[in-house]
Amino acid sequence: MNIDKSKLVLVHNANDLIKDLPLETKEIGYYRDSWNRFKKNKASFVAFIIICIIMVFIVFGPLLKPYKLPDEDPNAARRFRYLEPKIPFLEKFGIFDGKREVTAGKRFLHHMYHSEFGKGIILSGFPEELINNVDHPAYAGITEITVVVDSYKFANYVESYMPITYFSSDGGGSLDSVLEQLDQKQFEEYLAKNYIIDVYSITELPNPEDPSAPFYQYKVR
Repeated sequence: MNIDKSKLVLVHNANDLIKDLPLETKEIGYYRDSWNRFKKNKASFVAFIIICIIMVFIVFGPLLKPYKLPDEDPNAARRFRYLEPKIPFLEKFGIFDGKREVTAGKRFLHHMYHSEFGKGIILSGFPEELINNVDHPAYAGITEITVVVDSYKFANYVESYMPITYFSSDGGGSLDSVLEQLDQKQFEEYLAKNYIIDVYSITELPNPEDPSAPFYQYKVR
């Protein structure tokens, strides 16, 4: 860009004396100036207040409401221990949807899939062949399968109905550890706590001290 130099003139004459004007405001330091600028930005200031409130809840919230569930209700604490977070709105996007992967014996999964108490638990990963036939030859050498389940329904199932170790991994029958022998007092306690799923047998045993009042032994699951 070409400009005629004759048209360029100085703003001041050569004899003019230019001086810096003294500051009319009080001098402040760097941090004070940063804080003043920060306060002028209303969005940043509001966000800062919100963060401070959240930090207060994080630090003092647990102290205001101690976690006593394991002491007050061990069964509920055990049930909630492995539950995945589930938020109704966010679950539509595939996050915080309450799902988790579970590796279990194919016989257990087959029984759970067809049980009236197991509806809707297995969400994906269980082969169609095993759904129709747990002894399908294509899976003869496989004892365990990894599936995606609804962690809430799954926790209710294994805690209230059938533990995950109910079937032996070699394809045999039920595990002996699931069955228990109870006397009358234990049976009544288990019954009151709703621990018993099935009563397999009731055996009458003689009472040497009082033959008219025999003992009873209960085999339960």
